Amino acid sequence: MIKGCTKRGDFKQALYYLHLMINKYNIKPDSITCNSLLSVCANACDIQSAELIWNKMMHDFDTDIDVIVITSMLNVYAKCGETNKMMEILNYSERPEKFISINEITCTTIYVRIFESE
Repeated sequence: MIKGCTKRGDFKQALYYLHLMINKYNIKPDSITCNSLLSVCANACDIQSAELIWNKMMHDFDTDIDVIVITSMLNVYAKCGETNKMMEILNYSERPEKFISINEITCTTIYVRIFESE
């Protein structure tokens, strides 16, 4: 359901299903679901919802934060012109306890989005 909503760009309905999934059915979403939601957040320039999803991924969902998740969150901040927050995510990816290697796709996302926001 969430994937269908995200493909249609129906952000509010996707978040509604996420809420049901977590609170009513006690199901934790996987990283694919979270990445889909972050993509919709980026397109809607909804930093607040993206940060909520990001924080839940890190603390509640036990989701493995990988380069795809990092790129999705960077995309949100880039589309919203939040370069300082982008740097925070990059710093997070370089922490010694779990280094996440940034790839070409991530670099391209950062580069393109920064210039689009200017």
